[in-house]
Amino acid sequence: MTPTTLQALRRLLFFSVPEASEHIGGVTERAWRMWESGERPIPADVIECINDMIAWRTRALAEAERAIADARAAMAKGGHTEDEAPTITWYVSSAAWARAEPKHPEMWRPHCSVVAELCSRHGADAVPSH
Repeated sequence: MTPTTLQALRRLLFFSVPEASEHIGGVTERAWRMWESGERPIPADVIECINDMIAWRTRALAEAERAIADARAAMAKGGHTEDEAPTITWYVSSAAWARAEPKHPEMWRPHCSVVAELCSRHGADAVPSH
């Protein structure tokens, strides 16, 4: 993985450098910045972790898109217009996400990335969690 790829994937997952250094690398912000600048090689475990998060994002996106397609098909059978926007839960904070997904609190930002993608691709409406 190149330093630029690391930075691009971090951004795709909606992580800031401080968040990535904590949740992916378990290192200081300085160390993370050195990986992204190419000053230090990216450790294999960091590459594996970020690739696992990208795989999680891909699966979550595919599952949500299937659910949207199923909901639209059901709505069409009921005589509703297919143009109605699906709604997706937007967890407004990491604490709200941790209540919903206590086993994976580090996946809040990747979830936000999925929601943004669904809003873009499918005209979904993000609704805040309570």
